[in-house]
Amino acid sequence: NHWIYVYYSPLPCDSTDQLLSRFEFKNGQLDTTSETVVLRVPVQRESCCHSGGSVEFDRNGLLYLSTGDNTSSKESDGYSPLDERPGRGPYDSQKSSGNTNDLRGKILRIRPTPEGGYTIPEGNLFADGKGGKPEIYVMGARNPFRLAIDPWTDYLYWGDVGPDVGEDGRYGPQSYDEWNQAMTAGNYGWPYFVGNNFAYPDRDFATDEVGPKFNPERPINDSPNNTGARELPPARPALIWYPYGNSAEFPILGSGSRSAMAGPFFDKDALVPITSSALPDYYHGKWFIYEWVRSWIKVVTLDSTRQHITQMEDFLPTFKLSKPIDFKIARDGSIYLLEYGNDYFLNNPDARLVRISYSAGNRPPVAKLSVDEVAGGLPFTPVLKAEGSFDPDPDDSLRYAWFVDGKASGTGPEFRPTIASAGPHVIKLTATDPRGATAEATTTVTAGNARPQLDLVLSGNRSFLPPSGKRLRYAATVDDAEDRAAGRLKTDRVVVNAAWVSDGALVSAVRRGQRQLPAGDLRFAAGADLIAGSDCYTCHKERGENVGPSYLAVAERYDDSPATIARLAGKVIRGGNGNWGERLMSAHPNLSPTDAEVMVGYILSLNDAGRLPLAGEVAPGTGTGSYVLAASYRDGGGRSAPPLVGQRAVVLRPGHLEAEDDHDGLYRAAVPQGGENFAFRVVNFRPGGALRLAELDLKGLSGLRVAVHANQAAEVELRRGSPEGELIAQRSVAPTEGWETYEPVLLELPAAVTAEWTPADVYLVVKGEGGVVEDDMGHHRPGDVARVDWVEVVW
Repeated sequence: NHWIYVYYSPLPCDSTDQLLSRFEFKNGQLDTTSETVVLRVPVQRESCCHSGGSVEFDRNGLLYLSTGDNTSSKESDGYSPLDERPGRGPYDSQKSSGNTNDLRGKILRIRPTPEGGYTIPEGNLFADGKGGKPEIYVMGARNPFRLAIDPWTDYLYWGDVGPDVGEDGRYGPQSYDEWNQAMTAGNYGWPYFVGNNFAYPDRDFATDEVGPKFNPERPINDSPNNTGARELPPARPALIWYPYGNSAEFPILGSGSRSAMAGPFFDKDALVPITSSALPDYYHGKWFIYEWVRSWIKVVTLDSTRQHITQMEDFLPTFKLSKPIDFKIARDGSIYLLEYGNDYFLNNPDARLVRISYSAGNRPPVAKLSVDEVAGGLPFTPVLKAEGSFDPDPDDSLRYAWFVDGKASGTGPEFRPTIASAGPHVIKLTATDPRGATAEATTTVTAGNARPQLDLVLSGNRSFLPPSGKRLRYAATVDDAEDRAAGRLKTDRVVVNAAWVSDGALVSAVRRGQRQLPAGDLRFAAGADLIAGSDCYTCHKERGENVGPSYLAVAERYDDSPATIARLAGKVIRGGNGNWGERLMSAHPNLSPTDAEVMVGYILSLNDAGRLPLAGEVAPGTGTGSYVLAASYRDGGGRSAPPLVGQRAVVLRPGHLEAEDDHDGLYRAAVPQGGENFAFRVVNFRPGGALRLAELDLKGLSGLRVAVHANQAAEVELRRGSPEGELIAQRSVAPTEGWETYEPVLLELPAAVTAEWTPADVYLVVKGEGGVVEDDMGHHRPGDVARVDWVEVVW
């Protein structure tokens, strides 16, 4: 039998104590009736937040408990909460972190006794009880969420989550998160100092006046909420500190929102004698730190005195994490990592516990799972594939097994389950190599609601912009099985909009069916990508509230004038609070004003989205990139299934296509020439080489003009469906004189073909004898028949 120590908030939720309790763990179960309360930490419940809550033992049996400052930061403009006005105790961290007679904002150190109590070890900050609580080892912490103890020195390490402002101001320094080291008991400064002892000024919240900055050598707590010593121990600076923006001292930490977490030290000598899972000896003695918001892990190397950092490096930088919130190393050397998932305070589908082990012999496989559709009506038959799974040992083959909601349901590289019950279902793929090593991948599909089906009929060509000045007629239609059955299918909820979109990668993916367009005005489509690539969705959702308001609520509150967009973009960069109650928005100082304005423009467009009629005409005019016409519909959901958005989009490209950029695939053609700077910007064709233009519409066109440099006599062809498919057009070309010369070759399209044409893959094929050439290394390869620079539409 064993004892487990737990720090938790008991029911009811308004309990004014948090408890450190001991429970008995026997026969593989926690005996909840065996609770012995070891320590009580009085707290306030009037305003959120900061509870800390890490429990660790050192090698001498001493227990360390971290507690947060239990102080709201929502009404101090992102700076230090020093509000001394009557009744404002929940907004004054001097009552807790800066109070020697309070257990909050501290790291406590005690020696548990067999009877369920504890004694005070020597070396605590106020071990004799004079001047402060004897349990206190470290004071001056804000939210020391995760602790670590150096197993060789018993030095204490922790990550401390800092405040929220993104720039220095009259109320003090910009905010920093910290990693701290305590070789002995001490004061680490909060709420008077942050980072490298950057000092806050004494602030009068009643008059908005600021006084002199606090002195780290002799900090004074004059708050009426202080029940402890007035003169505090000297403040110690952080070991590592970093702001929202790039850190000058620690640039490897990156930028963005912050939540510093202290991970464990790796001690190879403390592992079980025989293990095949442990990290390499290289990591012996190193310290792991991790970031909850930025979702990374770093490895810190300390010098022989364990006082100075000599190196920081990435750990598993290509391993995708979703907010790691706890990190342990087991006795066999495996890492256990708990991931919180993307959203605050929600049941995150990407929350998980992962085990990471090192394999020095047989390497385990990598499982990759793809699904054609993540939601559908009843019965729902998604197509799941294991393509992309692989084993790093080249001679190993893989066996696949599929599980639906934990039940074995199929084998093989492809799986088509029939799901007959509504709601979410977890599908797991396991890949196993010949030696029994396995890997897993999971996804969640939802049955009970099929995605809406839309069509967008266009009067002209569906691939290319019409000749200048010509208008396009369009008509959108929608059908949704569940909405139709419930009598709630309303065509006036179809959102149709059109705009020039300059994001080439986005429109190419939309054209290929690999991505959907965002819900807002297409003019701000790049803003949706910028938001997706930032930390915005940690606090916001498009239609539901989280920590911050929904984007739709923001769009309904503000107009979308240029002045409003610029003003809100500045707030996104600086951070702030007050417009949505106590909710505070983190600063984003690394965002450029241009990017912030595009992001805000997208958000403010969500309640209108530049809507066009269900049917009508548009005049593309001129613009940058491609002209995109899109129709989308958000359905009402189904049985135990959330609403889904269906979309149909038409991407109209300019009639001039650069061969090296605008193709959808190369078949036996050489890669584009030019290296990093694309000095030539062409595609080389070897004998039988082909270039694919996916889903091309030839209706209304009289031909395609191709810029060709022929090294040898060649045939240039257009074929439908494949490089060997139906021949549509053909031209013979003679060798081209001059190395940099390209001849425009017209491939005429028969009217009978284009009149009945439906969009299909079209292949530009070059046939001829390229011979054999010798490269600079003496290697021989097939010679190039020709080079192609561009393809141009002829109306």
